[in-house]
Amino acid sequence: MLRHLALFLDLMSFANPAALWGLLLLALPIVVHLFSFRTVKRVYFSNLQFLREVKEESRRKSQLKHLLLLFLRMAAIAGVVLAFAKPQWGSAAGTTNSGGVVHHSVFIDNSPSMALEGGEGILLEQAKAAARAIAGQARPDDRFQLITQEFLPASQRWVSKDRFVELVDGVALSNRSNELSLVYERQRALLLNTADRYSTHVYFLTDFQKSVSDLEALPLDGGSKIYLFQLKANATANLYVDSCWLTQPILRKNEPAKLVFSIRNGGEAAAKDVRVLLRINEVQKGLSNVDVPANGRILDTIDFSPDATGLQKAVLSLDDRVFPYDDAWYMQIQVQEALPLLLIQEKKTSPYLQALFSADDFVRMDQQLLARLDYNTLPAYKAVVLDGVETIGSGLMNSLKRMTEEGASLILIPADAKDQTAFNELLQGLGAGVLGPMVSLKQNVTSLEVNDLLYEQTFSYLPEQLSLPAVNQYFSYALKPDDRVLMRMTNGAPFLIRRSLGQGHVLILLAALKSEWSDFQQHALFVPTLYRAAMLGGYSGQLAYRLSGQASISMPLAGRSLNGSIALRSDQLNYLPEVRKQGNRLVLDIRSGELVPGHYQLYEDQSAVPDMALALNGDASESRLAFWPSEDLLDFAAKAGWEAFELKKADLAGQFQISASDSTLWKWLLLLVLVFLLLETLIIKFIR
Repeated sequence: MLRHLALFLDLMSFANPAALWGLLLLALPIVVHLFSFRTVKRVYFSNLQFLREVKEESRRKSQLKHLLLLFLRMAAIAGVVLAFAKPQWGSAAGTTNSGGVVHHSVFIDNSPSMALEGGEGILLEQAKAAARAIAGQARPDDRFQLITQEFLPASQRWVSKDRFVELVDGVALSNRSNELSLVYERQRALLLNTADRYSTHVYFLTDFQKSVSDLEALPLDGGSKIYLFQLKANATANLYVDSCWLTQPILRKNEPAKLVFSIRNGGEAAAKDVRVLLRINEVQKGLSNVDVPANGRILDTIDFSPDATGLQKAVLSLDDRVFPYDDAWYMQIQVQEALPLLLIQEKKTSPYLQALFSADDFVRMDQQLLARLDYNTLPAYKAVVLDGVETIGSGLMNSLKRMTEEGASLILIPADAKDQTAFNELLQGLGAGVLGPMVSLKQNVTSLEVNDLLYEQTFSYLPEQLSLPAVNQYFSYALKPDDRVLMRMTNGAPFLIRRSLGQGHVLILLAALKSEWSDFQQHALFVPTLYRAAMLGGYSGQLAYRLSGQASISMPLAGRSLNGSIALRSDQLNYLPEVRKQGNRLVLDIRSGELVPGHYQLYEDQSAVPDMALALNGDASESRLAFWPSEDLLDFAAKAGWEAFELKKADLAGQFQISASDSTLWKWLLLLVLVFLLLETLIIKFIR
């Protein structure tokens, strides 16, 4: 029996245990029943002999009546005291500390998806109303934490009930979106420092988007009581730009260009005849109309012609009025005025290369002999041709590797010599294979990789009777897994190879530009191959970045020192990022919640840095309007020992009681008190 009593007490606790001192009032009815304060009136009878039996029987009935009244009065007093003490039962019994103060950690999701309409209004406004309801159901001395997507410093301390309500009123939509596990880690950082972490309640007021609601990653530590309140949005179609890219590596003024865009439908309804508009410097440059199925994706293109050089602010916008957060995709498009190219040779100029690049007004070619080369000038060039160089120092190797990683194009043509030691050292430094012995064997090029980046928009297919270069001798080569063989000979050996290095490209020819080696320099393929290889060096950085896709952005310094104060400025914001330098690149931290989608110009002190700008876009996870089904959320919460609700205004007050037992036990106790008082009245009236 004692074991069962101990188990009962372990399952029961009180939210306001100080009220239990009221049980001392149980002494009052005992005192009243032990001492009679009524005056005795004496009545004289002639003979009591016949009343003795009646007297004995009436006395026993009177004692029973008094004991019943004593029990009912004590039970009524105990019921009132216990009701004020707020008993808790089961799982709620362990969540309140002995002092009665409960700590409430409330997360209000103010990510872009909370701007959607639900059945009862904007989701964010419903969440704010729910947070106020939590405060309304709490005790005056309870403490609160409010955390939102911005992770503001103020969210890392407890505040009073009134201050909490003020903070809730100030919550507005944010462009940030974080996974729930990361939110809970921020909450736990404060909860674990609380004097009694078993007096804490954690609330998630969110729409539970699948892309960010990683419930499985939440730790089941069994400490805090966790409540999941889901706000449901109406089913709708939502289009957003998934990515954009240009079909050519370099853009020229007034020449046709093509922008490829990928559009996804993140909603559960199809979208028909949606207008897609391209603006450059706020001037319309292209238009398209698309149909996107529910939860589907389409690829399309827009043709345009840039009319200015330098960095251009471009915006691809969608006519999607349902969810305006992701209707614009910001880009920085670089239009080159000229392509600076450096031709490095050992002794004399190749007539083929000189004829190729000097005939184009767009290519600004400089020629340097290796002995007179100034390495400090290399970052100014977008393409470098190394032709017939037999001696390559380590300084030149490092400079060529660095500029290629930053987006330049490097064309390597071996010298007419058996010893290729220096050339192989350069190849190894670039991560490529090495040249082997020279092979004197007549071959023909038999295959051309027309689908490679180098030949895009040059060949759509190869005619069956196309004549390809003839080879008399060539260098053998040890292929690497990431090498792209663009030309292959009859015996399967490679003749022309392209490989990527960082943001740049390396083109490796396996024969010298002399007639005794091959006729490639006189073939029709020579011009488009080397010209396109040089054009690959026009890379000027990504068109756009996502705010939540990465923690930092790396930009080439291009010979600048940038020792002053660095800032990113848009039309609405002046942001000071954390900055560090890595070699010849500037790394900017973009994790701050202050940043919003848009175009940003880099400033040093108060001066704009030319050609250093970027475009930021929102997190795609918010655009995918897929949410946890209510049934799955309830099942998951039940398994984890949490409580989950679909939040509606109609039952808002009832949902936000501290716990189910806390909201009902005290009512039953008061009902029992009324029953005890009714029984007392009936006994006094009918038992005399």
